[in-house]
Amino acid sequence: MKVFDIFPIGAVNALAGAAYMVLTGRWLLPQQSSGTVAAKPASGGAASAAPPRGNVRLFVTLGLIVTLMSLAAQQPKALLPMALGCLCILVRLGCLSLKEAWSAVNGPVLLSIALSMALGEAIRKSELAGIVANQIVSVVAPYGNAALLFAIYFVAILIGAVISNNAVVALMFPIVVRICDGAGISWKPALYALMLAASASFSTPVSYQTNLMVASAADYSFADFIKFGVPLQLVCMLATVPACLLLAK
Repeated sequence: MKVFDIFPIGAVNALAGAAYMVLTGRWLLPQQSSGTVAAKPASGGAASAAPPRGNVRLFVTLGLIVTLMSLAAQQPKALLPMALGCLCILVRLGCLSLKEAWSAVNGPVLLSIALSMALGEAIRKSELAGIVANQIVSVVAPYGNAALLFAIYFVAILIGAVISNNAVVALMFPIVVRICDGAGISWKPALYALMLAASASFSTPVSYQTNLMVASAADYSFADFIKFGVPLQLVCMLATVPACLLLAK
């Protein structure tokens, strides 16, 4: 699997989600009052444009990111050393300070990823993955490959409502592999479905860090996420699963 192999399926997912948000957002989300957010008036010359040096740093940063992603697409195993090299360049040019770099390292998230991997390995070695996979295959497989992918996607978004996307993949990966082996289907469509379902963390504010940030800034309630996010997940599922069957190679 290369870096951009998932792009066509991801594009279908993104277009379906964007269409849903544009068509329903004004009715399903609470509206802010006109006086909630007000632009600060400019006074004197305080609100001047960024200095040229700031613009140069912006373009340097964008150029490094584009270069990094382009090279990583060709050599995925070189992503870590290339990312560290870009970080050194950004720090040396003053685009980023060491303090800012260290503050971006989220210890709890890294710990949750590591522990999720360990738990996923335990699920595999304890044969729990095989037991769950056999049950899913026996119930869903008679209805075809599409039904299996829908089942994988649906279970992933249910688990993802309460834990991070990294943990969802770590927990479900061994189960999905056993499902594919038991049903005799290719791994790729199922793994693409798992990747996108795990990232569809829309139904609760606690399912992803950015959800909490948005909830605080826009004063969204838990019920707002359920009302808007659950249909969004279903729309993405209905668009993504057929795309996985048709476009996964």
